[in-house]
Formats: sequence, structure tokens, C-alpha cells
Amino acid sequence: MLERSSLIELEQLQLEGFTKVNTINTDRAAKSDRIIHEDVQPTPKIDAESESVSNEITDTDSSMVEFYQLVQELLLITLGLIGISFGCVWFFYSANIALNYLIGACAGLLYLRMLVKDVERLGSEKKQLSKARFALLIGLSVLASRLEQLEILPIFLGFLTYKITIMLYVIRTSLPSFLR
Repeated sequence: MLERSSLIELEQLQLEGFTKVNTINTDRAAKSDRIIHEDVQPTPKIDAESESVSNEITDTDSSMVEFYQLVQELLLITLGLIGISFGCVWFFYSANIALNYLIGACAGLLYLRMLVKDVERLGSEKKQLSKARFALLIGLSVLASRLEQLEILPIFLGFLTYKITIMLYVIRTSLPSFLR
């Protein structure tokens, strides 16, 4: 009997404890609900440092947008020059030389893309440009010298097609300043 009465007392104590915990939790919830629903208006605090940081972020964003527009323009012009040059080489020379030119031009386009990725990472991740891009030109030259079907000069001239694009861009952007 003692065991049964002690079990009943224990259950009553647990129920009382549960009820007390529930009451405490309800009170806390009501207080937090009042705090949430009060009209508290935060005062905006903008100091000169945070404003300059936001200006730097905006300047960086606009610079990156300009960079991506320049990259897209250079890649499209390079693709156009490759197409025109490939057609001209095929018309005036043979299909083999035109394909050699195309191999070099595709390698030049890949080189330009690698250069863009390298410049893109320059400010945030790296402090200087990597030299791994040059392995592409060296590997292409070695491949052209080893295989009889490939000719070095058309491949090299095709590779330099992206340089023509850059020269055209520089001339186009600097020409208005010369006319002033």
C-alpha cells in the first residue's frame, strides 16, 4: 500500500511540476508576444564608414558589370573575326591550312577565356596572374611541330586572332579621344 500511495503522490508532484512549467512557459510566450507586437521603430544609424563601404560595393559591382560586358564584346568580335578569317583562308588557300588556322584560333579563344578567368580572380583571390595559360601555346606549338598534317604558321596566326580583336577595341575606344 505504501508503494501505491507513494506512486500516486509522485504522479501528483509530476503533474504539479508540469503545470508550473506550463504556466511559466505561457507567461514567457505572452511577454515575448507583447514585445514583438509593440511598435518599436529602429533609428537608422549610418556612419561615414558604412556609407563608404556601400559605395565601394556599388563601384565594384558596376566595374564588374562593365568588365563582363567588355568580355562578352571581345569574345563575340573574336568569334566573328575567326569566322571571316576561316572563310577567307579556305577560299584563298586549302582546306587543310584553313583547318590549321581554325585549330589555332580556337586555342587563342581558349587562351582569351583563361585570361578572363584569371583577371576575374585577380582582386578577390589572387595577387598576380598565373603563367599556366602559356602552356596552351607551348603545347600547341609542340603538337604542330610533331605532326605532319599540322602547320605551325597557320596555327600561330590563328592563335593571334584574339590580339587583333584587342587592337580593334583599343583603336575604337581611343579614336574619339584623338579627335577632341
